[in-house]
Amino acid sequence: MSDTITTTIEKLKLKFKVTEKCSICSKSFIPLEIETHTTNCNYYDSIILQKRSAKYQRHKTIKKFVKNHALGNCNCKKTGKHCNYEKNELYPILYKVKEAYLSSDIEGDTFVEENISFFETTYNCSQSITQSLKCCAGKAWEDSFEETLEMAGFKKGTHFASQVNIDNNGFFQKKKKKGTNTGHKLDFVIPVPKFGTNITDHSGYIISNKTTTRERVHQDKFLGKFVLVTTQDFQTDDTNITVITPKNNDNQFTRFMMKLLTEYQLL
Repeated sequence: MSDTITTTIEKLKLKFKVTEKCSICSKSFIPLEIETHTTNCNYYDSIILQKRSAKYQRHKTIKKFVKNHALGNCNCKKTGKHCNYEKNELYPILYKVKEAYLSSDIEGDTFVEENISFFETTYNCSQSITQSLKCCAGKAWEDSFEETLEMAGFKKGTHFASQVNIDNNGFFQKKKKKGTNTGHKLDFVIPVPKFGTNITDHSGYIISNKTTTRERVHQDKFLGKFVLVTTQDFQTDDTNITVITPKNNDNQFTRFMMKLLTEYQLL
């Protein structure tokens, strides 16, 4: 009897030692905790919030600026202020940036990130660079959402489309019709729609990204059912609107991403 109890205890110990990895966030957990972990996993919420952060957006802007100047794609020539780096004290480090970016964007971005304090100082000292930091908050929010989709494995043009034109009759269009009040732009459509078909025939998701809601959300009401991804808490009785607000202490956005990944078999 004692041997049986001992064997059972050893099996239980072994079961608790064996861990599994979450297919979404890669964190390890014991098999008995799988239900708890799946419920509380907020991986994609934390990712999109990190991409939304002021620090991330700032570094993203700096990387773009440094890359454009290092590769000679800046607007200095157009404004008559051509950068002659050979006679500039920044030339040695910009030459290294150029080499890194010519190798790959990843190597270039890594080099800038490793020397971010230097580039931030340069950034702050330049009035023209400071002006470039003034970006539209709505565009930054859409970019963060798109980057999160791509990080999850979705490919633009294959799995989703952004800024899709739709006319007043609800038909997807490649180009917006000429004239005022001749259509609407959809932030994201999953999967890529067939142009010339009506939105009522689309079986996927229409996604609207809004940093602020209030009356602006009603601009998309004519779409029928759509998903509203917003940075603000928003409540509505409209059953056609699915509201998702990424948060650090919630996982509704992660659950939505997992649903997309499961439905489109990208796991």
